[in-house]
Amino acid sequence: MTNRWNLSILENVMTIRCKASGVHAWLVGADIGCLAAAVHLIQDAKYSIRTTESATEERRGQFFPGRILSRYYVCTNDLLSRIPSLSDSMRSIQDELVELENDKGLSKDYHTRVVVNQNHAIDVLNVKPLGLNLSDRARIKMMMLASKRTLMKTRIMDIFNEDFFHGKFWSMCATKHLRYIHNFADLHTLSPIDCTPYELFNNIIVPITSYLQTQGVEFKHNVKVLDVVMDSECDPTLASGLKVQLSGAETVITIRPKDILVVTLGSIFAGSTLGTNRSPPSPAPEVGRLTLDDSWDLWFKLSRKYPKFGDPSTFCTRIAELTIECFLVTLNDWDFFERFASPVHTPSNTETLVSFKDSNWRLSLNVPRQPHLAGQPENTQLIWGYALSPSREGNFIRKPMSSCTGQEALMEVLQQLHFPLEPALEHSVTVTSLMPLATAQYLTRDEDDRPKVIPDNVQNMALIGQFVEIPDDTVFSMEYSIRGAQTAVYHLMGLERQPEAHKHYWDSFWTILV
Repeated sequence: MTNRWNLSILENVMTIRCKASGVHAWLVGADIGCLAAAVHLIQDAKYSIRTTESATEERRGQFFPGRILSRYYVCTNDLLSRIPSLSDSMRSIQDELVELENDKGLSKDYHTRVVVNQNHAIDVLNVKPLGLNLSDRARIKMMMLASKRTLMKTRIMDIFNEDFFHGKFWSMCATKHLRYIHNFADLHTLSPIDCTPYELFNNIIVPITSYLQTQGVEFKHNVKVLDVVMDSECDPTLASGLKVQLSGAETVITIRPKDILVVTLGSIFAGSTLGTNRSPPSPAPEVGRLTLDDSWDLWFKLSRKYPKFGDPSTFCTRIAELTIECFLVTLNDWDFFERFASPVHTPSNTETLVSFKDSNWRLSLNVPRQPHLAGQPENTQLIWGYALSPSREGNFIRKPMSSCTGQEALMEVLQQLHFPLEPALEHSVTVTSLMPLATAQYLTRDEDDRPKVIPDNVQNMALIGQFVEIPDDTVFSMEYSIRGAQTAVYHLMGLERQPEAHKHYWDSFWTILV
């Protein structure tokens, strides 16, 4: 007999109720992990969803660029292969991405990754050879062979000497966010990377949301989750309730032992501020003054009561180490693209990610294929980028990027490229976003700071997101969130399966160090 479910999402809460058995599944959060969990509940646990009230978290003013994917993201590719394309219901999102990749007719081996300033012009950084000396190679091998526990509280600055961080190898690694060792052989190109044709929202979030709606899911925004009620104050094994605020009034939603609860912990978007073309973003707050969102507040409440839920303070109190700044430029200047293609040796209107080795702000610039937004006007172009050190003084604009207007940020980019300021400044608008928790996942930590997806001895509750512990995977990717969602659903529903494991490529890595 087919199960019938009522699914309700209230602000941050998605609930799925099987009408046949009376079992509820509660999903707390509003990110790709929660959407993935809903899909796997429907398809793998065979839930037929009848109605849903949900809330996808709103990121007003935030821009989600074309998502960097990878053929090695096995959980992400699995999810996208299940979701029908909005343009052709007989094909999946994954089918469209594969077709796009095959039809481009351009090898990404041509794409420049890092440029340097030389004789008042930019030049492509020659990364072959990598410039690693015997000491560097030995330290890399030592780091790769070390146990995870040994490296928990170790910073990379504690392993290598100062010269290493000025070399070509580090310039490539630090700006590309490499996650898998088999990508190192192609670190000077975009070969291991696939990018969505449009930005994340239209390419992935909208189709998944549309699919869930066809299954009876309905999205609403009216509830705030305040706390999770557990069955014991010492070592809880069951979630017994959700304390929520509904229309200004507090109430407790009962969760029974046979129900399941999936909670998203933390968010890298908390505390983000926006700047305009004429004004800088609000300054990054001091430690202890950061405005955290509901996902952090909930995590703090859980961790204060139960150590098995990790320690969020590890990831949100070291603002100086975490802050990056992103920028989005809207242009009406096709000449910019023609000028850009020549010095970086990249054909125009192809996906290009270039990092500036000599930039004080540690700038990277992404020039995507156009159009980049669905419905983008023909005479409008979009480029975006980020600065890993926005608190430093610029090379040309003599103040921190975090204190710059959008126009000043673009001026620094143009001068890094040795381009004229006009007509680009006149025909552009630049919006900036200061993100004080953007790289929180990368911080040094103790072994128990990240809780397990299934906390010890807890029977009906799972944790997902970028701040949970998932063996043999790496953070700062959709893959991590989706793998956590799969793990949670498969365990809580008693399914005899596990997310597909990553293949290891040790041999590929050792060869480039020889």
